[in-house]
Amino acid sequence: MEKVRVGSRPNPVATVALDGVLGALAGAAVGGTVGLANGDDTRASWQRDVGTGALVGFFVGAATGGVLTYVQWGDARAIAYQRRW
Repeated sequence: MEKVRVGSRPNPVATVALDGVLGALAGAAVGGTVGLANGDDTRASWQRDVGTGALVGFFVGAATGGVLTYVQWGDARAIAYQRRW
């Protein structure tokens, strides 16, 4: 069975950047939840929890975006390779 891709591929830099930003937002939410669960009552504790969550979330999101980009470009390369033969 032959795969057919319709339309253009998304920009790989935009994919990684967007996934990084979305990961940072999700990580900040998780960090805030951890702060609530810990009963943090000082501003420094909240900044640490939310900041750490955002930083970890950014890197996880960017890594996910990198993997998605690699898979998308790998599929396109495999399709182009199949068309040569």
